[in-house]
Amino acid sequence: MKFLKFNIAIYDWDIYYIEAERKKDAKAVVAKLRSIPASEALIKEVLDDIKSDSTDGGHHLYNGEARKSVILLYRSTSKKNRINIIFHEKRHVEDRICEHLHIEDEEASAFLAGYIAEKLIPIL
Repeated sequence: MKFLKFNIAIYDWDIYYIEAERKKDAKAVVAKLRSIPASEALIKEVLDDIKSDSTDGGHHLYNGEARKSVILLYRSTSKKNRINIIFHEKRHVEDRICEHLHIEDEEASAFLAGYIAEKLIPIL
């Protein structure tokens, strides 16, 4: 399992990146999701996906009240697919932050996109 956590200080928003690489990662992934907290229904869906060895997919989970977002990836069949999914889920993070905080300024959302991308570079 790969895990990365960082904070967007200006918005006091925590971002978690979790990559479930194997079925045996299920328990650790569930523990991380419960700490967010995520709904039990969503945790069950993620658990089912991991146990069925889903590939080339992911989820974005967020808790606006807690100001936390999760990018969750399943095992990828290629580096190209993995990068595509990371940036797909990253976009959901940006959209939910802007929506939750009522950010409509294009420049602010562009800076947010760049900041998150910079933080995700180590996992690429």
